[in-house]
Amino acid sequence: MKTLLSTLAILSAVTSGCRHVQPASQDTAANLGSAAVVPATEALVITSVGTHTAPGGNWQVKVRAEDGSLHISRLRPGVASTICVGGWTAQPGWFACIESGSKVWAFDGAGHLSLTVHESQNAISETLISYGPAQFPCAVPQEVVARLPEDFARTIQHR
Repeated sequence: MKTLLSTLAILSAVTSGCRHVQPASQDTAANLGSAAVVPATEALVITSVGTHTAPGGNWQVKVRAEDGSLHISRLRPGVASTICVGGWTAQPGWFACIESGSKVWAFDGAGHLSLTVHESQNAISETLISYGPAQFPCAVPQEVVARLPEDFARTIQHR
């Protein structure tokens, strides 16, 4: 019995610790409806209203069905810092893209691209800064550019 319990405990630890997420095909991502499952080295793309938390648990993106507003939160144990992106309202073609542990991009479907950046000087304070719709402190990543309407993508690449 002791051996059986030890074996079960080891199997449980190994199977939960070795979970691999394979990239979803476009068909699978479209059928999911909420967030495309992508490899850890790529961005997490969100395309449906509701609340979505990044796999690492440090970002939460909420698009409200009632008014199409965008709320981006940075999460820590017991603390959430949230920013509501003004002027951004979800319209057909909108998406949000969690690029990394410090950046979230969001396109409203009509011409408002937003970047929310996490900057923290210490473990106590959280700072969220929102950029857009025209100027950004960094290049727009390919994951975002590829999803933008072609005419809009050309304009932001030259800014």
